[in-house]
Amino acid sequence: MKKILLALVLVSQSAIAKAEWVAVGRIDALGGGAVLYVDFFRTRINGHTFKMWSLMDFKNEQEIEGIKFMSSKFQKEFDCNKKRWRILSSSMFSKNMGNGEPVQSDNDPDEWKPAEAESLGKAEWGIACRKRPAD
Repeated sequence: MKKILLALVLVSQSAIAKAEWVAVGRIDALGGGAVLYVDFFRTRINGHTFKMWSLMDFKNEQEIEGIKFMSSKFQKEFDCNKKRWRILSSSMFSKNMGNGEPVQSDNDPDEWKPAEAESLGKAEWGIACRKRPAD
């Protein structure tokens, strides 16, 4: 019985380790559509502030200022008390799901933005702040 229980624990831990990106939403308007993923396992707590990775995976190739990409990864910071968020770093990739060559990166943090209703920032803020344990 102990061997079976140990095997189940090991299998569940390996499944969790592989389950990095979780789809949390779809956007139809972005050049054929995109899926928003969040990596809950990389969420870090710092008081009432969370850092969380997200990934936007596009169905069709995107182009901004001559840069072509299929996915973009962001590390964002969410202030749960002040209902605001900002991008800390971002990268665009030549292939889906953050694979391929990085074609652009930015490590300069943005200014804080309010988590406004009906926005992607508000949706991600809600995900990050719902994960916050009770104080």
